Amino acid sequence: YVGVKPDKNFYEQGDGVELEVVTVDIEGEPVYGKDVQLAFARLDWQKVRGKWREVELAPLTCEMISSVKAKPCVFEPAEGGRFRVIARAEDTEGRPAQTSFELWISGGQYKAAPQRNVEMEQLTLIPDHESYQPGDSASILVQSPFWPGEATMQLRRNGILETQRFTLDGPTKIIELPITEGHIPNFHLEIDVVGSAERRDDDGNPMPDKARRVAFASGGLNIAVPPLQRTLEVSVSPRQPMLNPG
Repeated sequence: YVGVKPDKNFYEQGDGVELEVVTVDIEGEPVYGKDVQLAFARLDWQKVRGKWREVELAPLTCEMISSVKAKPCVFEPAEGGRFRVIARAEDTEGRPAQTSFELWISGGQYKAAPQRNVEMEQLTLIPDHESYQPGDSASILVQSPFWPGEATMQLRRNGILETQRFTLDGPTKIIELPITEGHIPNFHLEIDVVGSAERRDDDGNPMPDKARRVAFASGGLNIAVPPLQRTLEVSVSPRQPMLNPG
């Protein structure tokens, strides 16, 4: 098995992407001396033989020999967007093992099949951590299918906790949310955006001479704030250290 761990949940454009790699057996014990190949490619949509398909573009590669401790592979992509990481290795009998996942880098434009109707589109929201504690600041990457746009952000739990507005002037934006005790044990983040999008022809090429189309999108995310500061330490001791049967 090939284990790959990024050092962040998402990256800002211009950051190097560092991935820690380790190989283990079926018992989870580290195995060293294995050849590992990593591929790192940006994902986009292209029209292939008359159909829109998701394709991998500008792949970067990294090769290494695994050791007992995790070893890093660093990628420096030229632009932002959604990326797929694939790590491959073989066991002692030549059987292949593969691990894959996706991550985001801010600033990239995500091409998609042209829209002909006014339909709800999807906002992608990526937090920088899996959970938070009061006093933390949550960084959320917002990936929009269009821009510019005006966004409304709501924090919800049994009603609306907070409402804010902001402007999307590019394909991505990073918002900061201060975490307070009032957010324990969790809350829901919801963002709605309205704006306009560039019209595209059947091959996905922009048509700047055409009027822009109306567009709107929505996305939600549950953010965990576990009550670690409210836990109690309980100790138990028996009234008598030893008892006889009966």
